[in-house]
Amino acid sequence: MSAKTAETLEIVQATRADLPVILSILSEAQEWLSLKGMTQQWQSGDFQEARLNRSIDAGEVYLAKLGGEVVATATITWQNSLMWADVKGEAAYLNRMAVRRAHAGKKIGQKLVDWAEAQARAKGRKFVRLDCAPSLSDYYAKMGFTRVGHRTIGERMAILFEKSL
Repeated sequence: MSAKTAETLEIVQATRADLPVILSILSEAQEWLSLKGMTQQWQSGDFQEARLNRSIDAGEVYLAKLGGEVVATATITWQNSLMWADVKGEAAYLNRMAVRRAHAGKKIGQKLVDWAEAQARAKGRKFVRLDCAPSLSDYYAKMGFTRVGHRTIGERMAILFEKSL
């Protein structure tokens, strides 16, 4: 599946061959968040190859390309029972969204959210949902997401956001 979300941003489904670039983008984002003191979102070791490969094999992982260069990654799933106890088939779940720092400020995150919304609408979903660390709450609120709760797993707290479609 491939879709143009802007004149030069292309979103394509990832394959196992893309795993190194996905890991690189996620690790870069984790390191940047850590340097900013935002250690609740992702920590070193959070990105296990086997888990990412399962998501890739399920067709859930996507890459955003700008001028042919991979600049971001995101995962979209159709259920998330770990974080959300809801009616099955009600939402799309946006996970592991990360943009290379060299491309920060280009609204790529917003374009990925817009793309996720279009995917959710195409499947008849009512919401796009995500969870994030408290330190990222303002970022998602500015994109129109509403805080609807939180979950604590171990020592990490995640804020639950949803956007009605």
